[in-house]
Amino acid sequence: MIRLGGAIVALLMLVAVAAPWLAPCDPNAVDLGQRLRPPSLERPLGADRLGRDQLSRIIYGARNSLGAAMLASGLALGLGLGLGLLAAMLGGRWDGFLMRLVDVGLAFPGLVLALALAGAMGPSLLSVCLGAAAAGWAWWARFTRGLAVAALARRFVVAGQALGLGRWAIARRYVLPEIAAPILVAASLKTGWMIVAISGLGYLGLGAQPPTPEWGAMLHEARANLARAPWLMLAPGLAITATVLGCNLLAEGLRDRLQVRQDRDF
Repeated sequence: MIRLGGAIVALLMLVAVAAPWLAPCDPNAVDLGQRLRPPSLERPLGADRLGRDQLSRIIYGARNSLGAAMLASGLALGLGLGLGLLAAMLGGRWDGFLMRLVDVGLAFPGLVLALALAGAMGPSLLSVCLGAAAAGWAWWARFTRGLAVAALARRFVVAGQALGLGRWAIARRYVLPEIAAPILVAASLKTGWMIVAISGLGYLGLGAQPPTPEWGAMLHEARANLARAPWLMLAPGLAITATVLGCNLLAEGLRDRLQVRQDRDF
């Protein structure tokens, strides 16, 4: 599974990076003479309501959708990892205080919080990124803190403490390498969730604004012509599905591979 998932994710990232060279047309070029044209050899995925080439917009949409999901996932992971590790290493009252903040963050439904923040900041791709990150950091903090507390109980960590190593030296030398594998697996899964969240907000009109190509926004634009041109919803929907599938398969493969190594080494 790790090879299949990695191949899907790598292919999508390659498409996103090489979009200017892979796209056959300008994704924003309007040609009303090609309006709602069905798939053909000239336009493999057809054309939308303004005659824009659907394949080009899907390719450029990979850059916006994947970039937004990776940015949101990175922001949530960075904030949650820092707070979770800080709580575990400090312990005591600081641990309790930081975890109560995390509990407040977890009390709000993720998508509802992302929807509220994206709506408050105004519709844009950046606003949905920040909204999705704000909805995900608390989970990462709780997850990281649990992993770090378990790592601190390991024998080699206790031995490092007995040798007089400071808490941050222990975190750098022992705790972070110990929790890296499950965090890597979770990051792959959460990136797939971010794709769904950002595409969902884009479908509601809160994400990328026209004429910027983004998969969720493309679904939003295509719904008005669902009966006449169903292929306009099929292509971005399949792109989102393939991305989430790739992330999930990659996570499953990484989990199996890293678990085997952990069982062998420890």
